[in-house]
Amino acid sequence: MYTPAGNRACQTQLNKIVKFIEKGKGVTPEVINTMFNDAMEKIAVKHREVHDTEPEWHLRDRIRKCLVTNFYDATKFI
Repeated sequence: MYTPAGNRACQTQLNKIVKFIEKGKGVTPEVINTMFNDAMEKIAVKHREVHDTEPEWHLRDRIRKCLVTNFYDATKFI
């Protein structure tokens, strides 16, 4: 991201998804995909550069790592 505020926005949204996964209740591929898409939209409202400077694969990779760490089959998600 170009700005520290943009970095914080990405990290905040990513942390929400990670906490949801760690709770372990209601974690399905559909829910995770919806949460990811909603997070990208929320970030883009104030930080339009999110689609240019924060590649989606980077955020998806961090979510996959969290899924694997919490014993989910990451191939079914995102």
